[in-house]
Amino acid sequence: MIFNEDESLVHKALQWILSFNEISCVIPGASSVEQLVSNLNTSSISPISDTQLAQTKSIYDKYIKAEVQDLW
Repeated sequence: MIFNEDESLVHKALQWILSFNEISCVIPGASSVEQLVSNLNTSSISPISDTQLAQTKSIYDKYIKAEVQDLW
């Protein structure tokens, strides 16, 4: 398991996206005030660790990259 059960995958996904130097902002969708506040709180939670980044990249490379790489 890469992330603890008490960690929000939404927060970690936003942190992962923002970990790339080429990315300066994220515009996540929100269909309620609660989701908006939760997204904004991403900056106040513990950062994604280097180990978590490496493990996430490994999963991306293995299962996702080939399907989406040509779309950028």
